[in-house]
Amino acid sequence: MQPTAKRRVVFRCLLVVGSFLFAIATTETVVRLMGQVDVDGNFSFQGQAVGHRVPPVTAITETLAKYQTTSITRMIYDAETGWRPRPHISTHGGNYRYNARGIRSPPKKYDLQPADGTLRIALFGDSFTHGDDVPFDDTWGAMLEEKLNALGIAAEVINFGVSAYGMDQAFLRWQTLGRSYSPHIVLFGFQAENVNRNVNMLRAFYAGGTGIPFSKPRFVLDDDGTLRLINSPTLSLDRVPKVMANMDSWKLAKYETFYDKARFAKRFWHCSRALSLAVERLSDNEPSRRIAPYRLEGEPARVTLALLSEFRRDVERHNAEFYIVHLPKESDLDRLLENRGCAYQQLLERVSEQQIVIDPQPRLLNAARADSLESLYQRHYSPKGNGIITEVITNILATTLADKR
Repeated sequence: MQPTAKRRVVFRCLLVVGSFLFAIATTETVVRLMGQVDVDGNFSFQGQAVGHRVPPVTAITETLAKYQTTSITRMIYDAETGWRPRPHISTHGGNYRYNARGIRSPPKKYDLQPADGTLRIALFGDSFTHGDDVPFDDTWGAMLEEKLNALGIAAEVINFGVSAYGMDQAFLRWQTLGRSYSPHIVLFGFQAENVNRNVNMLRAFYAGGTGIPFSKPRFVLDDDGTLRLINSPTLSLDRVPKVMANMDSWKLAKYETFYDKARFAKRFWHCSRALSLAVERLSDNEPSRRIAPYRLEGEPARVTLALLSEFRRDVERHNAEFYIVHLPKESDLDRLLENRGCAYQQLLERVSEQQIVIDPQPRLLNAARADSLESLYQRHYSPKGNGIITEVITNILATTLADKR
């Protein structure tokens, strides 16, 4: 080969290598510029955690410091449930108001015993039961009270729902507060994603960037199938960041589903944000990841089913009726509208076999097809979405009550 030809080959090889390196450098730069780094140094890209992770100790420490220097946070520490609404507070422009017991309500006090001739209904659940994003009068609990009274049924609905609660916390709120109000009917809002919360104790591991810096209790299933409560009382405020910083020495670490030691290990590809992102995307089996927590043989589903059964038994021991209200999220309906199925269908069917389930999902789907999904949600339910849920519950309860007369 002539020297000139050799130079051309070398030049072309260098050009290819240079172009390749330039593309890598450009990709790395774009990923770094478009991503976000939190106070603990954890990197995320379009909401997805990327690369080496460390427990968010700094973030939680800062959140706790703010919490301890103010008296206006909506949530406060609770040794039994993890957190609960602050009594006598009004937030979100007056849309969220809580009475002396931390119950979302209009400015009123509920007597422990219902008035003679009044049907008392108690609601338990997370933010979809609490009615996040809408004023009190637009929650399905408030609408239910209004609808039943309009039908001539003297009813009082008390909303014990709390934002960010797991099903276990809702059950404990029934035990520690709700049952003292002697309701005739208990409605539990089943929001399926909370199956994950049932196997979580340190919320910061489950919900990155959380504004709730507390730990929560959880139940585990012993070999004989009985539920056992752990992390109760919950970690004191000063212990939360210390435990997170030293998870491997915490005696309950094996029960924290969302602490994966391998996830916090350093890998050689973590030196590159772009390469780390590629690894995350290639290894993320989204359909399997969505369905996994709801598999009937898995711990989250087994704990959930046992928890709901115990919830019902305890309600019935206190002479009340127990109903489950299925509360699908916007993403759940979106999957159904796109014919991708319900990720937790098997679990929902099993719950329906064991419990009385009120299911507004068909009505919500019809409304989404007739109008739009966005008309039913504004992160949580819109007034229209809450109205549909109210109508479904009202029809079933009114029919059931009429049959008993």
